[in-house]
Amino acid sequence: LTLSFLSFIPKASVSSLPAFVYKSHACGELSTQHINSTVTVCGWLEFCRLSSRFLVLRDDRGLIQIYCDKNSLKIPQFNSESVLRVTGKVQARPEKDVNKRMPTGEIEIVAESIEILSHSSPLSFLPKDAANVNEMERLKYRYIDLRSSNMQRNIRFRSSIILQMRSFLCQNNGFTEIETPYLFKITPGGAREFVVPTKFPGLWYCLPQSPQQFKQLLMISGFSKYMQVARCFRDETSRSDRQPEFTQLDIEMAFITPYDIYEIIENMLLYIWPTVQSTLGCQPISTPFLRMQYCDAMSRYGSDKPDVRFGFLFSYSAVDGHTGFNIPRKYSSNLSAEDLGSLEDLVFRLTGQRISIFTVQNIKSNQLDLLNLLKPECGDLVVFIKGNTEIELKALGMARVEVAKLIDSKGLSIYEPEFHFLWINQFPLFEKNNLGQWKSVHHPFTAASPETAHFLYTDPSKVIGLHYDLVCNGQEVGGGSIRVHNPEVQKYIFTEILKENSCEMEYFLTALNSGAPPHGGIALGLDRLIAIFVNAKSIRDVIAFPKAADGKDLLCGTPTMVDDEILSQYCISVSNHSKS
Repeated sequence: LTLSFLSFIPKASVSSLPAFVYKSHACGELSTQHINSTVTVCGWLEFCRLSSRFLVLRDDRGLIQIYCDKNSLKIPQFNSESVLRVTGKVQARPEKDVNKRMPTGEIEIVAESIEILSHSSPLSFLPKDAANVNEMERLKYRYIDLRSSNMQRNIRFRSSIILQMRSFLCQNNGFTEIETPYLFKITPGGAREFVVPTKFPGLWYCLPQSPQQFKQLLMISGFSKYMQVARCFRDETSRSDRQPEFTQLDIEMAFITPYDIYEIIENMLLYIWPTVQSTLGCQPISTPFLRMQYCDAMSRYGSDKPDVRFGFLFSYSAVDGHTGFNIPRKYSSNLSAEDLGSLEDLVFRLTGQRISIFTVQNIKSNQLDLLNLLKPECGDLVVFIKGNTEIELKALGMARVEVAKLIDSKGLSIYEPEFHFLWINQFPLFEKNNLGQWKSVHHPFTAASPETAHFLYTDPSKVIGLHYDLVCNGQEVGGGSIRVHNPEVQKYIFTEILKENSCEMEYFLTALNSGAPPHGGIALGLDRLIAIFVNAKSIRDVIAFPKAADGKDLLCGTPTMVDDEILSQYCISVSNHSKS
């Protein structure tokens, strides 16, 4: 009966397909090998110069020039970005018309027929002009912006990198890719979360900031190598390097030390680097990466994510109490008094700390010891601040970074061109918040170093965590740690140090008590990492459909109001004041 029934189902055939989807070649794959061949290509009209009878057609593989003989060909009317189907014969361009900047610049198609598959109305901007368009406009018409060569390159490069990361971890190193839930529970502390109503009155889910607890539960479940390309959510105002929804490469491993994480990440970056090099033309990287303790990063660079592509290292004088760095004359001679004044104002506005700047021709006696340490030459600039606490060091660190940007903006070569990766470790495990209460520097699941673990019970300020950050060119691109796997220690951290209600985490503590292996992991911020690779100004330039700086979706016009009828299904009411 089954076979008899199947025999009555019409069989699909090539002829049943719509004729307009047919093409013989992609625009960008044609070459001199196709001369004298008749081809059919489909794509968007990039450029139209009918007065001289030339069109340029674009698809996702590249561009091809079309020659139209108006005497023998009826040419329809169309706007730029209309979708066309062109059939014709490939011929070599005349020598004078060869375009060596175009991969198909030695050939053209002599059109025999042109068919409009889809008309385009006049657009707000054309893809080839997207680089000069306001970002708000680009986000509103993202489907136009994504047609630009830069966005096409970025998104395809991103796809290739993620594919290779998966291949390296799962195929070459035995990782298991496991999806974790998007509907989670609200957790205390940390960033603000997106909450999700449910059909149960008064009960809510939230969208996870990371798969942190689930990946630890997977270690307890016996999956010793986990990975996931995970979507994460934080209800925070966007910045150039942040989005309310973002993507991270999430990794967790059982029975490891921090050095195992260093090795797997370094080897993974080596694995993907040929693709990075072929796309961007950059230099190779070498391993192992530089490793730097947090205290050294702060004392020499004023940052826990130091940019080591340039110098300007700090020195501290215990005699006069100043911390500073010097700017060599080859750079300082290009900085005006207005530049330096703006720098001082910027640092004060953002940190509340005053820095001082002087030329080494104008030395004060109370600065002599600092100068002996810095050893500046005549004409150098010295940037310094009184003190060397973390507050002052961060202010000076900001000045260091902003000076480098200023020098770079004047066309001077200050940054080494390569990608500089380094590990920062030996972070303090806890710090005080504005209310004088302890909070986790990383998160409450981070283990203490064996050498300082005993301070958990006497002086939490002295505890060093087994936490590590991966930094590239002055930006944090990853962070991870070895986790607490002892349930008693984890409960003590929750209740006695952080003063959290451990009842909210009882399920997790119960899981730890079922036999938890020592484990640790890391998460790499893929949006930020890829933005650094392609030198994008914002991570929005490597995300297909990002939110604007205020967190709104300009393309679809979200977030939006929800009808009261829908809200009532979740026992939610919104006041008129909130609606307005």
